[in-house]
Amino acid sequence: MSPSVISFLGRLTASHRVRKLLIWSGAVFAALILFAFFGLPPLMRSFLIRTLSDTLHREVTIQQITINPFTLSLTARGVAVKDRETSETFASFDQLFVNLQGLSAFRLALILKEVRLDRPYIRIIHRQDGSYNFSDLLGAGSSDQGSTAAPPKFSLNNIRIVDGSVDLIDQPKQTDHTVRDLNIALPFISNYPYHIETSVEPRISATINGSRHILEGKTKPFASTRQTVFDVAVTDLDIPHYLAYMPVKTNFTIRSGKMTVKAQLSFVQQPKQALTIDGRVALRQLSVSDAQDRPLLTLPVMDVVLAPTEPLAGLFHIASVTIESPELFIRRDRSGTMNIQNLLPANSGASTDAGAPETSNPTVMDIDTFQLSKGTLSFSDAAARIPSTTEKSVQDDTAAEPVGIVASDINVRVDNLSTVRDRQGATAVSFRLNKGGTASVEGPVGLTPFSAQLAVSLKAIDLRPFQPYFTDRVKIHVTKGALSTDGALSLSQQEAAGIQAAYKGKLSVTRFGSVDKAHAQDFLAWQSLAFDDLRVGYNPLYVHIGKVALTDFYARLIVHPDGSVNLAQIMEQGTREEQPIPPDTATAAPQPAAAETPRQAGQDIQIRTITLQGGRISFSDASLKPVFSIELAEIGGRVSGLSSREATLADVDLRGKVNQFAPLEIVGKINPLREDLFVDLKARFTDMDLSPMTPYSGKYVGYTIEKGKLSFDLNYQIAKRKLDSKNKLFLDQFTLGEKVESPTATNLPVRLAIALLKDRKGEIHLDLPVTGSLDDPEFRVWKVVLQILVNLISKAATAPFALLGALIGGGEELGYLEYEPGSATVSDANTKKIEALTKALYERPSLKLEIEGHVDIEKDREGLRQYEFNRKLKIQKFNRRLKKEETSIPVDELMIEPAEYEQYLRLAYKAEKFPKPRNILGLAKDLPVPEMEKLMLTHIQITDDDLRLLASQRAMKVKDGFLQSKQVEPERLFIIEPKSLAPEKRDTLKQSRVDLRIR
Repeated sequence: MSPSVISFLGRLTASHRVRKLLIWSGAVFAALILFAFFGLPPLMRSFLIRTLSDTLHREVTIQQITINPFTLSLTARGVAVKDRETSETFASFDQLFVNLQGLSAFRLALILKEVRLDRPYIRIIHRQDGSYNFSDLLGAGSSDQGSTAAPPKFSLNNIRIVDGSVDLIDQPKQTDHTVRDLNIALPFISNYPYHIETSVEPRISATINGSRHILEGKTKPFASTRQTVFDVAVTDLDIPHYLAYMPVKTNFTIRSGKMTVKAQLSFVQQPKQALTIDGRVALRQLSVSDAQDRPLLTLPVMDVVLAPTEPLAGLFHIASVTIESPELFIRRDRSGTMNIQNLLPANSGASTDAGAPETSNPTVMDIDTFQLSKGTLSFSDAAARIPSTTEKSVQDDTAAEPVGIVASDINVRVDNLSTVRDRQGATAVSFRLNKGGTASVEGPVGLTPFSAQLAVSLKAIDLRPFQPYFTDRVKIHVTKGALSTDGALSLSQQEAAGIQAAYKGKLSVTRFGSVDKAHAQDFLAWQSLAFDDLRVGYNPLYVHIGKVALTDFYARLIVHPDGSVNLAQIMEQGTREEQPIPPDTATAAPQPAAAETPRQAGQDIQIRTITLQGGRISFSDASLKPVFSIELAEIGGRVSGLSSREATLADVDLRGKVNQFAPLEIVGKINPLREDLFVDLKARFTDMDLSPMTPYSGKYVGYTIEKGKLSFDLNYQIAKRKLDSKNKLFLDQFTLGEKVESPTATNLPVRLAIALLKDRKGEIHLDLPVTGSLDDPEFRVWKVVLQILVNLISKAATAPFALLGALIGGGEELGYLEYEPGSATVSDANTKKIEALTKALYERPSLKLEIEGHVDIEKDREGLRQYEFNRKLKIQKFNRRLKKEETSIPVDELMIEPAEYEQYLRLAYKAEKFPKPRNILGLAKDLPVPEMEKLMLTHIQITDDDLRLLASQRAMKVKDGFLQSKQVEPERLFIIEPKSLAPEKRDTLKQSRVDLRIR
């Protein structure tokens, strides 16, 4: 065979083999295609059902699986997974379509042309023990944290989830959640390098619990920048439905509320991580209750518009906040805790301990516009008033009611508010208080540092709602009164000094009225109390007032039938802040104060002028029968130049009238504000009729007042906490009337005291100086004055001459005249006493004087004996003078000279008739002088009658001494027969005396 034939036959054989191979290949391919179309799906369905059921421990059903080998697509239909413990469906979907890109095998990557999931559904159950119905499916998984292999390449395109649904049954929270119409569209997602910089544009929409949510955006998840932009749209999110999922337990309940969000979120990872948010958040029909299920907040409308905000950089920019008709209810319970204080549990905030990230840049907050309109704030305070135990039960019931204050028509506007340093915005706030007064504040405000320059205006603010805040300190019930002020308030925060405040303007309280709570009687009222040119500051503290004007004011002081005084009841302490002083510390040395008081820190108080006009003070004492009343009217005047400066003294000039007639005048200088109190005041009061004082005189003195007028001239000086006062009282024609039976009346001789004090003109002048220290807690000026008056009356009974001596000079010694033994002669000293008493009796014609003579029985008996002895000698001289026909001198006035003593003694001895010693011849012996004296004295007998006569002579000569002046009527002088010759013994006084008594 030729080579050509052989070659041909070879080619023919090879061609046959190729054809045969092609035929077999086509047959295999056809078989594979047929297997993929018809054989593989049931096998895969069976395998997946068995494998998934075993793996998931749940019954899995798959209705159909179809494969298209030409398009490299797979479709699974009717897939359902039963719940492990019930017959309910756990998860399902109608159809899953996956289309694989043919190039995947060549590129060694997962490339999907399309992924579509139709009507997926999952039913999630959150059990009471915290587990879920899928908890057993959660495995730990494998960890590849140490792997450095590059992630596999993938490209997923046209990813869609259509009409998905989710049911969440939350048993611990006792709530259900539904997701319907869940649609997710993701055009592609790929980590191929040439796709990294191409934005992925996902779109997610769903109806969650009835609220429509839409999320659209662009993202580069695999680029180094991670650039992402999302548009978020949430419509009418039902807020109460999600309250149970807050990370902390709350002490409030959101009853209703819808939230709508339309915002855009932009995120960039490189070159610097940044998150930008802008959009709008709206709240509608928000209603919040507090822990006691009482209304806390209602918010019909709130819109917040965010300008581009970067939270990661600490930059927050709010374009506008609009709030309409909010209503806030704040309540303070008896313990002092407000319902807004415990809305969140303690320590619920994030910890700021170590590990909290620090930033070198402070957070910046900018608010372009904040506007609140027609707001209402209701404040109820049950801790503002705790009734004291001294109040009556009727008052306790009403006092226990909480304070109620309502601010309505609240309008707030803030523009350009920022935390940027030294940047200022503008604010304006206005509201109406308790449907009456109005308030407004307006001006620039800065936050860093805090500062404000505000124009403040309050008009006719009713004071009555605020009285529980001072009712336990000043126990009055305010019946009316309105506060108004216009001024400028300046606030600033200094890093070193802290907050500083200053207010400049004017303030007034008008048409004020009050009653005391115990008896509901008028206490204090005025038409107007105005402060003009008012300047008040804090840090440093100062009060400067140009003028204080009080007009048409009225005050009432009452002593009630039980003896209580309304002023004492009003000012009594006993507030809830008081604590008993332990006995061991009551007398301890004072301890340094924890903080300086304004006076200690150096106070600065200045009041240029205080004027009073049209004042009236009423005083009544209902403890007396009949009731005593007095009124001080037409009170007016001024105090000028009050200041806390040490060298400044204020001038005082006040005037008024008592009972419309008696004028009162107070003038002088004071400085009550400085640390070293200074007072130099003179008070003059004239011609007040005393007859209306009969209720007092009847109760305490036991007599009515027939007539009389009172005037006083007081001078009070206080320097260095020492008081030096002069109290000059003048009573004109003061006369007591009829006797009044009173168990409280004094037993002291009041009439005698008046008679002692009253002069011939019917006038009583008293000068009662009082000195003392204001640091002595027991020192009270009028307490001392009253004690002095009581002492005067007591002296009238116990020591009238001491009282009289204090008035005219002298003292207790005016009540007696002393004598030498045996003598009735009035000495020069006694003559001076008689003259002083004569003048006193002349000036006090109602006084009577009793004169009672006494003797010292032993000494006066011896004195009379000596007197008789001397008189015998004087008689001999008198006889001798008669014989010589010399001038006659009364015997008692003769003087025996020493040279002639023995001569007249012998004559007197010779004239005596008693038996004398004789000599042997029977003649009288010539005796020495001592023996003659002894015998004569021995035979002179002094009887009690002689002593009684001496006492009587002494009294008569004293009476004669008074009568000789012609100034004391005889009928006012009485000689009293003594009950005994000897008087009552007194320490240093002689018994040879005349006692005087005033009646």
